[in-house]
Amino acid sequence: MVDHSRFPFRCDDSSSGGITDFFNHTGIIPWTKEAQAKAEAVEQQPCKRIDFLSLDHQVALLGATWDELDSIALRRIWHLQPEVQNEVDLALKDLRRLKGPTVAFHVRGDDSSGDEELLFDETPVNQSNELLETFITTFPEVKGGTCVFAGDSHKRIDDVAAAAQKRLGCKVFKRKKFYRKSGYSQEDFNQRSSEQRCSSTMHLLADMEIMARSDYFIGSFDSNLPHIIQTMRFALYLKDRRTFVDASLKHRDWYASVREYFKEQAALHPKLPSKPTKGGKARGLYPKKKVKKGL
Repeated sequence: MVDHSRFPFRCDDSSSGGITDFFNHTGIIPWTKEAQAKAEAVEQQPCKRIDFLSLDHQVALLGATWDELDSIALRRIWHLQPEVQNEVDLALKDLRRLKGPTVAFHVRGDDSSGDEELLFDETPVNQSNELLETFITTFPEVKGGTCVFAGDSHKRIDDVAAAAQKRLGCKVFKRKKFYRKSGYSQEDFNQRSSEQRCSSTMHLLADMEIMARSDYFIGSFDSNLPHIIQTMRFALYLKDRRTFVDASLKHRDWYASVREYFKEQAALHPKLPSKPTKGGKARGLYPKKKVKKGL
């Protein structure tokens, strides 16, 4: 049993926690004494209660990486409740109508939190233009299609969307705007009604599904959300790992090391031109054709 009773992402104010409000999985035991007693009676053994902030210690004991555990957890838990699935289906219907290729941009605002224990971001988010520059550098051949935007800063989304439309020649698709104009505030979210928190969380899950299912994704690991999108793309939907790029300075996406390797190899062994250039024969770049002599 993992204590998720402190999670503000929920559809009611009961003590059972918010995970089961959105995910339909019988293996999740609500964080209540009654649920614990029922599970222990079925399993004939005591449940181990794990506090939310002690998960790091449990992971260290397992000897597994977070990437491995994230993949296992998502495959196990990502079964949405019917009402959440309906919201997601409507969003995916919009995605299927868009002209491809679809390129999802996660544009994050400046976060603030009333509970630092729930916020794990390590460094400030990169400037928005770095998202576009990183994408163009990584995928210079991708043009046209539709650029899909999600995030919590209206102005930053508008700025990146205008630049992407100009440089990539893509159409712009934006879903319903985030309820705050600039950045996510945990304190503000916690003070909203359970109905508002529920609808905002359902909207976020639909945005995540769109980003996970788009042809390409670009975001920054300075934010937590792209980590989850990366795992969704590869563990749930088996996307090509080359189609996800981390725009942070460290470039920590799963394919980054492979991409860097081939860049280094290309620098060491430049590719020959596909056809002779002027003066090519004189430099000996192309072997002379052998001519068969008659008898």
